[in-house]
Amino acid sequence: MHRPTPFRTTEEAKEFSESFIRFTGQLHHQQMLRLIDERNMHIFRHGNGFTYLQEAKPAPSKFESARSDIEIKDDKIRESTEDHLIHYAATFAQGITDECFKGIFREVNTTCESTGNIVKQADHQSIAETHLAMLESIQMSVDEDGKLVLPSCVMAPEQSKKWHEELAKQDNTFHERVNEILKKKHSEALEREKTRLRKYKGVNI
Repeated sequence: MHRPTPFRTTEEAKEFSESFIRFTGQLHHQQMLRLIDERNMHIFRHGNGFTYLQEAKPAPSKFESARSDIEIKDDKIRESTEDHLIHYAATFAQGITDECFKGIFREVNTTCESTGNIVKQADHQSIAETHLAMLESIQMSVDEDGKLVLPSCVMAPEQSKKWHEELAKQDNTFHERVNEILKKKHSEALEREKTRLRKYKGVNI
């Protein structure tokens, strides 16, 4: 299916569309990397459109086309206004990224609630205690070098600032406890990785 474009020449329209999609994809990838480690990212292509996972009950989940309510003015294209194109591409990419993260957070929230793996700050006397409880409840992993991969917390800027300031005030007892938890998590992660690698022939562990 050919999408309408303001260009009259088919080859020029095709070349522009392909270049624009590649550029937008690069911007989207950069935006995703702000919150997700590149080693945990996978690229999926479904047809010719951008898609996101949406729950459909009681039927299984299905992929549906994502929509981005963005307008682009044809006269700006005809004038070849480069700044307008770059701004549009960035806005378009951000729309796709927002849809991706909505799906990610929705699935994470559903999974955590279904397993009961939730740490509530209201159940603890301080941010420091909440932080320790979070570390203890998370199953961590190791990278290809056997180093512990630390988890990431997604917070609002003001909440993140408050969190960091509170943890910075803690004494050595708190930091020693953090190190004890991380050491234990590291050992557990190494054992899980050894078990996983034993399933593959030719892998020395």
